[in-house]
Amino acid sequence: MVKSDKLSKEWDAALESWADFVREGKDYYREEMNNPAFFNLVGNVRGKQILDLACGEGSNARILARKGAKVVGVDFSKKMIELAIQTEKEEKLGIRYYVSDAANLKEFRVNVLIW
Repeated sequence: MVKSDKLSKEWDAALESWADFVREGKDYYREEMNNPAFFNLVGNVRGKQILDLACGEGSNARILARKGAKVVGVDFSKKMIELAIQTEKEEKLGIRYYVSDAANLKEFRVNVLIW
């Protein structure tokens, strides 16, 4: 089994506890330190296109979308993305979610012409 496959299965298995941890405000580092610093750093995101890599169940993707960004969320855990999509159907923020490994974003391949 490829290492990323093993990890994605571990995250799939942790879905319920992780979603509860994040959605119930128990992730104090995220709430009190990481997110305030991150959102201060990125500033105004209204109208920006943002790719949220390793988006998990979509918590930060939703914050960014509520701030006016056009967001695409990517995670290698199928279960996390399923929960994010379920929440998107309820809240309808326009976020698109994909199951993919951040090291191989095949869904986002573009041809680049270098002059």
